[in-house]
Amino acid sequence: MDNIKQKFPLRVQNAVRAWERYTQNMRECRKRMLEHYAAGWYRGGGGNRTPQPLNLIERGIQIVAPFLVTNNPAVMISPRRGINSRNVRAFTKTLELALAHLFNEIRLADYTLRPAVIDSLFSMGITKTGIMQSHQVEIGGYLHDIGQPYCDKIDFDDYIGDVSARNRQEMKMEGHKYRLREEYVKTSGLYKNYDKLTPDLNLFGSTRPETVGKVDVQEWDYNELHPTVELMDIWLPEENLIITLAPEGQGEKIIREVEWDGPEEGPFDILAYKCFPNSVIPIPPAYTWLDLNKMVNVLVSKMRDQAEREKTVGLYNQGVADEAERIKNASDGEMVGVSTTEAFKELTFGGFNAQSFPFVQFLLAEHSKSGPNLEVIGGLSSQAQTLGQEQMLQSNAARALDDMVNQAYTFTQSISRKLAWFLWSDPLIQIPLIKRVAGIDVPTEYSEEAREGDFLDYAIDIVPFSMARLNPEMKYQKLMQLISQIVLPTAQIAAQQGSMLQVDGLVKYAADYLGITNIDEWWKSAIPQTTNMNPYQPNQMVGSIKSGQGDDRFGRTTASQNANMGQQQARAGGQPSPPQKERP
Repeated sequence: MDNIKQKFPLRVQNAVRAWERYTQNMRECRKRMLEHYAAGWYRGGGGNRTPQPLNLIERGIQIVAPFLVTNNPAVMISPRRGINSRNVRAFTKTLELALAHLFNEIRLADYTLRPAVIDSLFSMGITKTGIMQSHQVEIGGYLHDIGQPYCDKIDFDDYIGDVSARNRQEMKMEGHKYRLREEYVKTSGLYKNYDKLTPDLNLFGSTRPETVGKVDVQEWDYNELHPTVELMDIWLPEENLIITLAPEGQGEKIIREVEWDGPEEGPFDILAYKCFPNSVIPIPPAYTWLDLNKMVNVLVSKMRDQAEREKTVGLYNQGVADEAERIKNASDGEMVGVSTTEAFKELTFGGFNAQSFPFVQFLLAEHSKSGPNLEVIGGLSSQAQTLGQEQMLQSNAARALDDMVNQAYTFTQSISRKLAWFLWSDPLIQIPLIKRVAGIDVPTEYSEEAREGDFLDYAIDIVPFSMARLNPEMKYQKLMQLISQIVLPTAQIAAQQGSMLQVDGLVKYAADYLGITNIDEWWKSAIPQTTNMNPYQPNQMVGSIKSGQGDDRFGRTTASQNANMGQQQARAGGQPSPPQKERP
């Protein structure tokens, strides 16, 4: 009953505190995983470093991450409604170009998608999408151009969820924490009720990734240059508002309130792969790698120490010290005379336990099987005796990886729709573009005046595999597969429809993928040949006409006219020509 009587901002602060308690162990676990990922050397090494001779977490990240995102996504837009409207269909290409331009401007893959994918392998990939207005705040060091849509990565340590929700659709609140300069909060005119805010010079909290990568900074007692305050932006779906609050104990009033003017899904997107029942916190892949990584490195480090202690020494009886010295100084193959060979012996001490090696191999094989079969999809080893078995393993591994890829594409598709929404809804956006029509570059512009139809008239999708970067050899293989399996088998049908393969362009295109730069020196186009069908040839008429009168060059006759008409019909494919009157 006491909770019901509390003011709404205080209830939100209590909900944030409950979320922080709920995620405390998860955030600490993520910190431990990041310490293993960094392997200690990232922070300068030292005697307290945890040895990581075989960093299985780093190996898993490097295998999986490139399959999920390396490039900006290619967006494919098609009419959803108004399909019979020519203008809507024609404008889809302009909208695609505008989104591609925006992705390049904000470097979506480099600054947002790839960091979010790395986060998703340790916890959750979290982003916030919006448009920068002149009255909005630039947070966390992100400098957005005014009027430009943005998509920022939010760290799991800063994310705020609803602990009572069983899935994200049930969330009554969602938000994140950030820091701003105290001076800006007090002088910008955007905030109120900030009197109880407590400024400090702290850099980061105790469980953030910075505590792993910048641990020495805290030891140096370095702080921020300007006093800052911590704030929380909370999105309330039912009220369609974003409210700004102070942390618990620094005020119980709303500091700022802004209406959310964006898609109904809200500003946040989450990338995760394994969901736990009735929880908004997923199970990240690195959870399954952590214990194996610890076991393998403990054993390998022990075997390394044993191997370092290995030594071989010679033993002799004390009475034959001179003979032992001669043996020690003798060269390889030299004959040395001794009184008895039984007085000398060579022994080896140390060396790792041979029984440990099979167990380490077993652990490495189990790590390979975890997730999407890392060794197979990474191409690091073969686990089958025949080609057919290897292809079956590749297919099964690809099935598990495809599920992760699909999650990443769904995540990116949601972000793309929101960015497109803000592009569409801003009346001041103007983007000059070049549209290629029938092989000709045509200048155009994306602006409010150029838009056609309504935003809901368009369906936005991501081109499959557009976010994965293919090396030139793989592109060449796919090009040859396209030519051999599609282009050549349909060449005859294509010719009947007026299409033909441009061999010169294909050869030069393939040469680029193979790294051949001097193709123009020895591959030249042939001299163009005449393509006129059925060229005119005079018929030699057989009959009573005079020699040389087979055509009209020496005068028009009935026979020559009939011969010309026959040739015209042959050139027209057998269709009779319209009758002509005989010349008087």
